[in-house]
Amino acid sequence: MHRIILGKSVEATSINQVVNRTGVNKYSIYNEFESKEKLFIACIDYFLLNHCFVEKILSKQPLQLKNIEAYFEYKVRSLYS
Repeated sequence: MHRIILGKSVEATSINQVVNRTGVNKYSIYNEFESKEKLFIACIDYFLLNHCFVEKILSKQPLQLKNIEAYFEYKVRSLYS
């Protein structure tokens, strides 16, 4: 999703672009998010949550294998949630 909206405004991104890129139908998108604006807010929230978590893991010094493993475990879990 971030590839669709990166560098664009809400107005410059259509729901059809989201549908074509994700394969999720319009009804499902509007049913879950109600509007394009709420979809963008959810994307930003998701990005910030992930970014903060990754920063926290990778900023621990010294950077040890367990920190890197924790990061990849988190990424794998997020793929299936």
